[in-house]
Order: sequence, then structure tokens, then C-alpha cells
Amino acid sequence: MKTTENPEGLSALRLAHAEARKRFDKHLASRSADIAMFARLEDELLDAERKLALAVGDAAAVPWPVPPMPCSLSAIKLSDGLRTVVLYAAKGSSVPASTPATAVLDFNLCLSVRHGWPNDEAIEGHSLHGKGLSAYRAFVVENSKWIEELELGNRVHSNHKPEHFREYKHFMLCLKDETIEVVARSASLEIVQDEVLVVIPKVLARLHFQ
Repeated sequence: MKTTENPEGLSALRLAHAEARKRFDKHLASRSADIAMFARLEDELLDAERKLALAVGDAAAVPWPVPPMPCSLSAIKLSDGLRTVVLYAAKGSSVPASTPATAVLDFNLCLSVRHGWPNDEAIEGHSLHGKGLSAYRAFVVENSKWIEELELGNRVHSNHKPEHFREYKHFMLCLKDETIEVVARSASLEIVQDEVLVVIPKVLARLHFQ
């Protein structure tokens, strides 16, 4: 049974969300320097947000475990029409601080890309804010409204097949100065032990320009 068909289940999710929000706001108001507590309460709130959104059939930003997590100000985007590659400085526990490394996110059979607004200070203006979205993280969007819009617009195509759009995923990368969103069939990550500017020519050689 879907949660939307179970009023008691939906009420429980709404209550859990309200309580998570109350705990998070209380911690903020306290101006506590306990970063670990802040992170835990934020994770609890984001989880409650996405569970409630999915329960009513809405879109939700679900964590996408991309190690290391994006911490760059922005990223470099390269596309050839079918693929989009996003490069950013790789930092984290899996990458030694003294070693230059580049995260290369390769989106295969890319349908659409958008990047720029919002930055971390305007993330609350995004339509997925309050539905699991947060800055400095990566996500896969479930029940993506963007994919629905793309499928609707493509109905003018003589060979349009709605089922093909169910094979696509909506990925998000929330950086300091920009948010990158990609609709693609799949994505893969490679960590290259070199500076971003050194890796760019190697990535360009893999793309196909006609």
C-alpha cells in the first residue's frame, strides 16, 4: 500500500519531519560550535524531507555517494552531444592532501545539462529545497520533474517512445559557486592523479566532435 493511501503512515512522516525540523532549528538558534551535531541533525532533517516528498509522489533529492564529495568552488564541463564530462578538484579522506587529483565524472548518453544558479547561498531557492537538497553534496533525483518535462517536449518527435525516458536519471552536483544538473543514462567516476588543467586534454581526446 502506498503511503498516500495510508493516512496514518503519512501523518507519521509529517510528524517525523516536523520534529526533525524543530531539532535542527533549535541547534541553529543555540549557535553551538558542535559541527558533528549539526551534520547529524541536518542529515536527519534531509532524510525526513525526502521521505515525505516521495510518500506524496513528489520529486526528492536522494544522496548520490560520489567519493570524494565535491568541495570545489566550481567545475569544468565538457560535452560532445552524447556525453558530458565534469571535472573538479578531488579532495577527501581517500585522496592524500599533498597529491593533486582530479575527479572525472563521465555522464553517458547525456540528454540535457544545465549549470550555474544556484550557488550555495541561494540553494534554498531551488525547487528541490525542502525535499532533501543541500549544498556541497551530490544527488540523484527521484520522480524528476525535469525528466517529465523533457519527455513531454519530445512528443513532437515522430519516433517518440515514452518508455525510453524511464531509462534516464537526473544527477545533481552542488558546489560552492554553482549547481550542475545532468539527465543521462548512467554516470561513472574516475580519480586521476593530476591537476585539472593537465587532465582536460586527455578528456577532450575521448570525446567525439563532428
